[in-house]
Amino acid sequence: VDTSDLTKKYDVRTIEHNFTDIVKQVEPKTFKMEEEKEVGITKTHIGFIANEIEEAIHDEWENIVMTDNEGVKKLSYIKLTGILWGVCREQQTKIEWLESSVYELQEAIKDLTKPKVKAKAKSKPKEN
Repeated sequence: VDTSDLTKKYDVRTIEHNFTDIVKQVEPKTFKMEEEKEVGITKTHIGFIANEIEEAIHDEWENIVMTDNEGVKKLSYIKLTGILWGVCREQQTKIEWLESSVYELQEAIKDLTKPKVKAKAKSKPKEN
């Protein structure tokens, strides 16, 4: 659990970034851990490679990929939720735009396919 109360933060800014691009650059992987192999464990994990995440994100986002004293990269999966949340927001905006576009197209098609009502011929005025 991370401290997330606004009163404990400063210089809070909205991120202007295309989060979807990050997700497109990095694929989930399956892998086995070297340290587990040494003790006879061969289970398969699913996750990410910290090096790939580091290449895809801004350098200023320091709390997602960290390097320990031995030079081993560590990944904060909990911090990835900020990126994933951004992706969800971008996708929601696109979904709403697509829904609106589909609705407009459906209405235009209805207008084009409505049976045309023929105008009644005007009757000629009676002559005296």
